[in-house]
This record gives sequence, structure tokens and C-alpha cells, in this order.
Amino acid sequence: MTPQVQTLNDTLQARYGAMMTAEMLAAALHRPTEPFRQWLNKSPEPSAVAMRKARKKIGRRIYFVTVEVAGIIAGEEASE
Repeated sequence: MTPQVQTLNDTLQARYGAMMTAEMLAAALHRPTEPFRQWLNKSPEPSAVAMRKARKKIGRRIYFVTVEVAGIIAGEEASE
């Protein structure tokens, strides 16, 4: 993990925790929630595909792993 990814991960975890909801992720990326959800579910872009891989379903809720999200935002694929 590069220092840039580590810093971004620390910042996101301090604000949102280890797992983020779609609403939290949209807010972190400064995007409206509904268009963000549509982009996330339907876009063939590599970043959308990577975000879909970072999501985990716990019960009926969908969460995104903050460490993986930080790697995607920083432009690296999370290797974990």
C-alpha cells in the first residue's frame, strides 16, 4: 500500500469507518446518491467494476470496504 493510499484510507476510516454505505461513498466522492447508484450498477468503466468488487453484502445491506475504496480512488487496484 503506497503512502497516498494509506493516507486516504486513514482519512476515510476516521470519517466513515471500516465499511461504507453507498450514501457515504457518494458523499465522499461529492456525487448525488441516485446517479451514483445507477453509475455503480450499470457502468462498464473499470472504476465502477472495481467498486462493485469492493462491495460486501451483510444481511440485507450493502457495504463497501474502505481499504479497497481508498485503493480505487487513488488509482490502484486493491490487491487484497
